[in-house]
Amino acid sequence: MNTDWVYLSSDQRPITTSIMVSEVFGEMHRSVLAKIEMLDFSSEFFRQNFYEIHYINEDWELKTAYEMTRDGFGFISIDFTGREATEYSLAFIDSFDNCRN
Repeated sequence: MNTDWVYLSSDQRPITTSIMVSEVFGEMHRSVLAKIEMLDFSSEFFRQNFYEIHYINEDWELKTAYEMTRDGFGFISIDFTGREATEYSLAFIDSFDNCRN
């Protein structure tokens, strides 16, 4: 299983993106964005674990995505169910752990 799903941010924190999560779990990116934006957290938790970023898609449109920490990933991955989703979640966790080392 690919474990290049997590990388170090500019401040050396292991992160992944909402784009990567949507691709790995086979979800539409807008669905992953909706999960993130509907989270009922304190603004402090959100600020520490989710970072809004922008990118240009294949149609040259400016789009929003999020970088997220392991804790942020943990909260949105709860909604992904089934054996395959569990395996992907565990692989993401391993990738976060390996990125720290």
